[in-house]
Amino acid sequence: MGKRMIFSEIRDSRFVTMRRGGTLQDTDHHLLAIWAADFQGGKTWITFLRKKRR
Repeated sequence: MGKRMIFSEIRDSRFVTMRRGGTLQDTDHHLLAIWAADFQGGKTWITFLRKKRR
């Protein structure tokens, strides 16, 4: 079975840190990662609660 890619080959430099050739500061990258984790965690929790009520 082949590898499944979740990211495109071309990266958006707005979301890549400067040390990796992008335009995003490390501190901003960290904040973005925290936001994404909180957002996904909230969505996952809501989905769990909805399924639990059934």
